[in-house]
Amino acid sequence: MSQGLSVRAARAERARRACYRSLKSYAYLIWPIVNPDRKLEWSWHMDALCLHLEAWLRGDVPRLMINLPPGHSKSFLVSIAAPTFAWLTKPSLRFICASYGMELATDLNEARRLVLDSDVYREYLNPGWEPQAGRWLKTYFVNNKRGYMRASSTKTGILGGHADKMIIDDPLRVEDIYGPPLKGHVSWFTDTASTRFGDLKSASVCIVMQRIHVEDLSGYLLELEPERWCHLCLPAEFDPERRCSTDLGWTDPRKVKGELLCPDRFPDEVLAPLKAKFGSNGGKGWYSQYQQDPAKGSGRMFNTAWWQEYDVLPDKIDAWVVSIDASFGEKKDAKREDDFNATMVGARCGNRLYLVDCRHARAEFNEFKAFLFGELVDGGERHARDGFADKWIQVPTWLVEQAANGAATVSELKRMMPRSCSIHSINPTDSKQARAAVTAPLVESGHILVPKGAAWVKDFIEEAGKFPNTTHNDRVDALTQMRAHFGALLGISAFRPEVSKPPTEAAAMHRRWGGIGQAR
Repeated sequence: MSQGLSVRAARAERARRACYRSLKSYAYLIWPIVNPDRKLEWSWHMDALCLHLEAWLRGDVPRLMINLPPGHSKSFLVSIAAPTFAWLTKPSLRFICASYGMELATDLNEARRLVLDSDVYREYLNPGWEPQAGRWLKTYFVNNKRGYMRASSTKTGILGGHADKMIIDDPLRVEDIYGPPLKGHVSWFTDTASTRFGDLKSASVCIVMQRIHVEDLSGYLLELEPERWCHLCLPAEFDPERRCSTDLGWTDPRKVKGELLCPDRFPDEVLAPLKAKFGSNGGKGWYSQYQQDPAKGSGRMFNTAWWQEYDVLPDKIDAWVVSIDASFGEKKDAKREDDFNATMVGARCGNRLYLVDCRHARAEFNEFKAFLFGELVDGGERHARDGFADKWIQVPTWLVEQAANGAATVSELKRMMPRSCSIHSINPTDSKQARAAVTAPLVESGHILVPKGAAWVKDFIEEAGKFPNTTHNDRVDALTQMRAHFGALLGISAFRPEVSKPPTEAAAMHRRWGGIGQAR
């Protein structure tokens, strides 16, 4: 009898020690505490998560980013298991754990506290530390080794002391991708979270989230400093062109395109209705949340297959217009942000809009003036009339969005352009998405066309195809502004006004130029 007890005791001790060494073993042990009515269905992707989380806790990878679909146990392993596992051997670690809302952050902190208060943790694992009396609360608790775990929200500041490690779990809600929280959660990370470390040299961050927008926190950091992040990216369906390999030498083991991440829990019959639901839903769609590729898919407002081309402009043009979306940054050696300018020329013939020319460039104000009006020499005299505005100087209508730096552009155009040009300052009342939603059907129905072979068309269609989940959408804004100017004159198949006699200024200009601006 005593021998049998000693064998069982030895096995129990080996299992206990395994929980100190292996996050996977520990996760198996605490799963029933957090999920008492659910069976743990382990999958290879959870092995990958444990491998990378252990490396992060050791300090081998100070910055770990994990992107994977919802429902794949990311919060359990990253936000609950990993920090409580760390306190088994290093209870002095200080954690700040943040999510998009304080309610979620508090729920996760309570789950961590539930594990730490359990008999399994306190008696069986026996970590050798104790909760500090009076400081064992829902959102903030401290042990007698001076370690703590604090819940926080990406919408607020972080109160209290500094952290050794920070876990950011779902920093942005899907519902917030088109509102101020999109930029706000990035600003929270750059301006607030980055200051909350006791030692910036050893600052250690783990971000785990489903991708929901190209400008979400993952997208921002991967564009800004990809070399600083160990990036574990696990799409629901395997894409060989985006096969993930990390700094730890780990590679996604899947071989066949479309192979599922977790077929036992998410087989084809479960994923199929999700595809149907999300497949055409933009930034909240299948490609972003499940494939971790928010810039891809047919879920954008402008399908790249919709665009129709024209060889030459019609003989009769009813109206010409130039549309400008201007935003200037300061001229610095550092990378400029949000300072792209788009200038687009369009010609309306009946119910169709023909895009004729488009320029898109990053420029500060003086550079943009030189682009419009040509270079100036000492004394302000024209060196050559070679600017974009000079090329299209006879276009009677110029539209400039009032936002950003539109006022400066309007003022300069009024000063430099002939009095025959009508310069309009546009102050849109609808959102970018709302304006694009009205424009997209006109593209789909062939009422907005692009010139065949023009060098600028490919990049423009690519930008439109990613809208609204793209960093820069200046050309789309210029297009929607032009569409709004013409309003109901576009897309009504029964409407085809004749050019008045004598010919309008635009039609005469078109004949005079002999089709200038057409693809050659």
